[in-house]
Amino acid sequence: MKLSEIVGQSKTKESLAIVLESVRRDGDVCPGILFEGFSGGGKSTFARAVAGELNHRFTEVNCGCLKSNTESQLKLMAALESLQRGDILFLDETHSLPKALQEILYSAIEEGYISFGDSIFGCKTLIQKFTLIGATTHLGALTVPMQGRFKYVFRISEYESGDIARILEGEAGKFNIPIDCLALAKYCRGNPRQAKNYLDWIYRYCHSKNCRGDEVTIKAAMQQRGVYPLGLTEHDIKYLKALAERKIEGVRALSNRINVEEGTVKKNIEPYLLKLGLISILPSMQGKRGINLDKVRELGIL
Repeated sequence: MKLSEIVGQSKTKESLAIVLESVRRDGDVCPGILFEGFSGGGKSTFARAVAGELNHRFTEVNCGCLKSNTESQLKLMAALESLQRGDILFLDETHSLPKALQEILYSAIEEGYISFGDSIFGCKTLIQKFTLIGATTHLGALTVPMQGRFKYVFRISEYESGDIARILEGEAGKFNIPIDCLALAKYCRGNPRQAKNYLDWIYRYCHSKNCRGDEVTIKAAMQQRGVYPLGLTEHDIKYLKALAERKIEGVRALSNRINVEEGTVKKNIEPYLLKLGLISILPSMQGKRGINLDKVRELGIL
């Protein structure tokens, strides 16, 4: 995997290329890099591209699977001990790394060793200088010391529809049914992983009905899945209809009325509706939510 193979995210690719070119010229080990952004945006792909550009081995550890116990400590230490100079240690879901394991990581980065046991009877193992790459969907959940181990932080933003269409075109070649990737891209909310999942659905829909994946068929297939133009889901539409009834309302009352957990509303529904300009958060009214009725009506939702 190389940076040139990644579709979209031009600013991140350009900035990252500058860092990597300098590292190659110096013959040094790449400093720590953190990729931050939404789930499914390609953070792992970027991490693998760094390894590909530098021609170093890539070791991945999912921090969400690690606990503050001996087994997880040994797993992390084994990963660190296996690294050669310049190799990439990729920590997915970096914000989930337990503090006890963070301490092991700090000594590995700064002192070049890992230790197990207490200061008297514990043993130390020297390790090679390596590159730490992290990925997180919750930058604010990282401890301050952990954030400090990454010299560069790159944010992965939502993809434009044209970039999503290019990603889909690359995947659609394996199917024997023509699919309008640009039409499908408009349902994908700028998320490559979601786009690939929807592409699989469109293929199976068309294959079962013996039809082509044109714009009309895609619209029918997506409605079958409860997904509407601009990628709005049934929960999004329930939220907008509920808010339209009262024009202004608090998030707790809204979540109760549509029977969706408040955390899910804040994390999965509102960010996208805010981005589209369909709703607003009103600081002057204690953070209550307002709705842009004209824009919502343009979409034919109400």
